[in-house]
Amino acid sequence: MSYSDLTKSVLAAILAPRGLSYKNGKLALDSCHLSKIATQIGTPSWILSGDILRLRAQNFCDMIAKASPHAFCHFAVKSLDHLAALKILKDTGIGLDIVSSGELSRALYIGFDPKKIVFSGVGKTDSELAFALKHHIAQINVETIGELERLNKIALSKNCLAPVAIRINPELGYGGCDKITTGNKSDKFGIPWTEISRLWPLISKKMSGIKLQGIAVHGGSQILDENKFRHFYQHIARLITKWQSEGLKIESLDCGGGFGIPYSFQEQEISLTKLQEIISETLVSLNIILRFEPGRYISGPSGLLLSRVIEIKKTDSHKFLILDGGMNDLLRPALYNAAHEIIPISYPDGNTPLESYDIVGPICESSDFFRRNYTMPRLQCGDIVAILDTGAYGSVMSSSYNSRPLSPIVLTSEGKWDLIRERQTIEEIISTETLPKWL
Repeated sequence: MSYSDLTKSVLAAILAPRGLSYKNGKLALDSCHLSKIATQIGTPSWILSGDILRLRAQNFCDMIAKASPHAFCHFAVKSLDHLAALKILKDTGIGLDIVSSGELSRALYIGFDPKKIVFSGVGKTDSELAFALKHHIAQINVETIGELERLNKIALSKNCLAPVAIRINPELGYGGCDKITTGNKSDKFGIPWTEISRLWPLISKKMSGIKLQGIAVHGGSQILDENKFRHFYQHIARLITKWQSEGLKIESLDCGGGFGIPYSFQEQEISLTKLQEIISETLVSLNIILRFEPGRYISGPSGLLLSRVIEIKKTDSHKFLILDGGMNDLLRPALYNAAHEIIPISYPDGNTPLESYDIVGPICESSDFFRRNYTMPRLQCGDIVAILDTGAYGSVMSSSYNSRPLSPIVLTSEGKWDLIRERQTIEEIISTETLPKWL
């Protein structure tokens, strides 16, 4: 679907699930005019919809509850870790999936119940494991034998039991691209599933500081095809059934996440109804606790990045739209070749011609681009665009590369907005650095 196919009604239908609408020709999020926000705080700037974040979390948790009374949701904090976002999510009752002690600290600061927190990640340090045990979180998803041995030693030193799920490598992976596929044999995650029958009884016998609770697994991220979940869950269910028949006392299954979002206007939203049916058909009969880790599905459509056109550069073969936001802000296009839709915050009139642009940022890297050969209404220097669906893996992955300060974050909700992260200053960046006395 090209921009020329987007009639006003079609575009309105696409934007509505993101909390967006054009009001009197100006783009608004949660009924807050983005042009007014940009005027007050400048660009580039991140805008986060509290209303959409809350709604998507509630919808996903409701789906899981309908699928099984023994299923729990744990939001993947790595996708969006701002305290304000976590406070909104806490109020929905959702749990958390964390991958560092820093994320656990954020969760505890907001007041999350540690019993709703699961600790994932392939490289946990001893201090992180000890911190997790200190706060009695629900589960630690262990990735290696070495991690198990270290965790057992730490638990014994603290005279406690470490609640553990063993993350397996199922040798079956899906994902939006190779860089976010996590379940293949060549991926760094998990213990080979073929080792579980041998390891489980040895761990139970020789590691008295470990309380084996279950299995954890993750196939990959940004999956939009519900049938891939069916295939994946069927595969995992067969493994669980096999191990149970061997006498392994598996009490829970952490199914991971991977629930994708339609970054392109041509893609369709994943069906929660179909997911509910698939979970009920493939996993509920195992009669164990089920855990799911949605991240992107909840946070992705809740955010956008506002950026201003600095220059329009024409060459013999290309027309570059140069924005003031770059890969230091939104890294996904450079890192994953991700393609976000981009729209002007002022609705074009019927006479505005379409142009094809290479949309790039100001960073001194050829990989600093957002879209190539992208068709949209003709823009002028000073115009502002909204880069959509940046709520997940957007601001959390930003940096001060090229000594460009971190952009501010604004939270909107029900016609109100507030600044929840100030724009960083170059003075703040420099203040973290020191010169040795011998220079």
